[in-house]
Amino acid sequence: MNKKQGILITAISLVAALSLGMLGISQNMGVSQASAQTTQSLDTTRTVSVSGKGEVQAAPDEAFLNLGVQTEATSAQDALTQNNTLMQQVVDALKAAKVSAQDIQTQTIQLSPNYKTDNTTGTRTLQGYTASNIVQIHTQDLAHLGDLLDQAVAAGATTIQNISFEVSDPSQYVDQARQAAVQDAQHKASQLASLTDTSLGPVLTIQESSQLPVPILNQQVTLAAGMASAVPVQPGLITITVNVQVVWTLTGGGG
Repeated sequence: MNKKQGILITAISLVAALSLGMLGISQNMGVSQASAQTTQSLDTTRTVSVSGKGEVQAAPDEAFLNLGVQTEATSAQDALTQNNTLMQQVVDALKAAKVSAQDIQTQTIQLSPNYKTDNTTGTRTLQGYTASNIVQIHTQDLAHLGDLLDQAVAAGATTIQNISFEVSDPSQYVDQARQAAVQDAQHKASQLASLTDTSLGPVLTIQESSQLPVPILNQQVTLAAGMASAVPVQPGLITITVNVQVVWTLTGGGG
C-alpha cells in the first residue's frame, strides 16, 4: 500500500465514523422528543377521583351462634366426663328443637389445668381442671331463637358466643348497594366538574370494597343454669355496604 492509498482509506474511515455518530445523535434526539411528547401528554391529562357509598338494609333469614358447656373438677377425667355428659344433653335438646345434625358443628374442645398462686411465695398449686366444648348452631327459625337458647341452657349449656344474623343470599342486596355507590360517586364527580367548568370524560379506574354485617355479640357470655325465661333476641335489620373509588378524566375548561 502506497502513501496515497493509506491517506484515502483513513479519510473514508473518518467519514464513516462521523456518519455513524450523527445517526446515533439523530436517533437519541428522536427518542428524547418522543419521551418528552409522552410526558407532556400525561401531564396534560386531568382527572377527578371521587368516592361513593351505597347502603341497603335487609331482613336476615338465618342465624349462627356458638354455645357450649364448661365444667370443672379436681381431676381431668372427671372434668371431661361431666362435660361430655352435659354436652350430649345440650345436643339432644337442640335436636329435639328441630335443629338438624348437619346444623350442629363442633368448634372447640379444651381441657386445661387450674392453678392457685401463693402471693407470698409465688408457688403454684394445682387445684383441678376445666373442660369446655363449644358447638356452632345454624338455624333459620329466627322467631323461636330465644326459645332455642333457653332449651339449650336448661339442658346444661353455660356459654353463648358470637351470635350473628345473616342473609342466606346477599347478592341482590350487594348489587343494589353497588349501584347506589356508583350513582353517589357519579353525582359528586358531576358536581365537581360543573363547579370547575369541565366535563366528565371516560372512567379510568374503579375500586370497590364491600362490608357485610358482623356478629352482634363478640364476647363470651356465661349463663346461669335454669334461666326462668327465654332469652330475648331481636334480629332487626342488617346493613350491607359497598364503597367505590372512581377516577374520571376531565375534558373542556380552560386547562
